Amino acid sequence: IKIVEMVEQLPPNADLRLHVEGESIEGNLVSKMVVLPMGESAPGKARLEKAGLELRTEKKRVFVDMVAFNSLAQKAGIDFDWEILSLQIPTDRPAKQWVYLPAFLLLALLIFVQRKRRTDSPESH
Repeated sequence: IKIVEMVEQLPPNADLRLHVEGESIEGNLVSKMVVLPMGESAPGKARLEKAGLELRTEKKRVFVDMVAFNSLAQKAGIDFDWEILSLQIPTDRPAKQWVYLPAFLLLALLIFVQRKRRTDSPESH
């Protein structure tokens, strides 16, 4: 299963976001996004089992085969025979503080140009 491979590649202590859909015990169709902490690095299947999920594949669709009692998956509200529609895996992106560097460089350039302009202009006395 491709999901198992993706879970295996997640960094340690990363969160796995799953879009799941299935029928509740009351018979209502439920579609929601759940977050499961994946814990330490391990094989994908072991990480999913630690979170309380066992999966099965039917016709290129992935379903929850078993949810362990009192597991993170059960606490997140996932139930048996729910379909996993998609995964959201965090992407590597630079820290948001890097945006300040070009702003400060632009400010420094502006100050430099204005000071140079002030010293180059003839005194009007």
